[in-house]
Amino acid sequence: MNMVHTTIRTQGQTTYMTYHQTDVVAMAIGKDKVTITLNNGGHYTKTTKKRMNQFAEMFGLGYRVYQTDGVWWVDFSDRSLVGFEPDGTLTFSLEN
Repeated sequence: MNMVHTTIRTQGQTTYMTYHQTDVVAMAIGKDKVTITLNNGGHYTKTTKKRMNQFAEMFGLGYRVYQTDGVWWVDFSDRSLVGFEPDGTLTFSLEN
């Protein structure tokens, strides 16, 4: 998996994927749920989406980020869709 300019680190119960200087994914593990925050940092690029999707694959999170007509979406394994906020962020929870 090519991950140039990308790091993964864990601090406490949260794991981050940083692309350049933006934490594009933060995964906080709680007792009953996992909270995911996606943040494109204003960079609506293919590589930013790719990093978010690589993180989901690495941790088996069951989501996929894609773009349609300039709008970013998250498609979950149950086929529900959620759109990003105008600031380029999205926070959602998954049950453990």
